[in-house]
Amino acid sequence: MTQPPVVPPDPPSRPGPWTDLVVRNMPAAVTATYRPRVSLLSIVLVAWVGVGVGLIVSGNRSIGAGVLAASLALLVVFVTTLAAWLSRTGTRPVLVINGLDIELCKPRLRLAWHTIQAVEVQPARGWLRTPAIVLRLRAGVNSELPGPARYLHGWAQWHHRRGRRVVVDVTTLDTPLHTLVEAISTASGGSVQVPRTGLR
Repeated sequence: MTQPPVVPPDPPSRPGPWTDLVVRNMPAAVTATYRPRVSLLSIVLVAWVGVGVGLIVSGNRSIGAGVLAASLALLVVFVTTLAAWLSRTGTRPVLVINGLDIELCKPRLRLAWHTIQAVEVQPARGWLRTPAIVLRLRAGVNSELPGPARYLHGWAQWHHRRGRRVVVDVTTLDTPLHTLVEAISTASGGSVQVPRTGLR
């Protein structure tokens, strides 16, 4: 009886070229994060406006005016939170990490790895107490730099206000924080300093 020919095992696979990491928001996480806050702010805002108008109508104009003035500050917080919610809807990528650079959707930036000095982690940022990663840019990176930092020409005013850093909110992303940091370290070839602790 003829034995079937012996088929040699497949050679071990070699790691291929870097595959782009495309990071998006999770719609369910966006809704769960922002809907309760927007709802609470809208209720408080309507209540404050009602109290202010009621005080003015009842003759307490100075107190009523003070309450309405405070309502304006609350309105700013409400609009900012609502805008943050709306900006995270949709399916477009938040950022893309590849072997040459990192591209962000908002602000629209494409930064070559040699323009980034380090990545920092902020576990709780702003009144929403949301975690974020901060890309610290190297000295000399500005809106006039061609090529390595594309789109910076449209970022000049934003860049001036915030200094050499880009903040990325990671609360609702579909990729864990530790995966993002590891991908940045690997894609940059270790040229970008990354934190080793406090990640989850």
